[in-house]
Amino acid sequence: MNSPRRAQTASIFDVMTIAREFAPAVGRATGFVQRAIRMRRDRRRLHAMPDHMLKDMGIARCEISSSTRFRSGSTAWLRPSGE
Repeated sequence: MNSPRRAQTASIFDVMTIAREFAPAVGRATGFVQRAIRMRRDRRRLHAMPDHMLKDMGIARCEISSSTRFRSGSTAWLRPSGE
């Protein structure tokens, strides 16, 4: 016969097990949202820059959206061409 204390302890371990299972998914979702916010902020800042500054960075105004899309190395246009 299970005691109420033992049942409570078992449910706490179940919750911890579930939390461990979902933690990676929550971390990925959080990372996705943070990256989306950062990209939106970067686009806004790039659109606020004058054309001559964008040209110095090697991008045209029409390339801002494609330069800040979801992909690995999305800041590749910020690196010097020698890297």
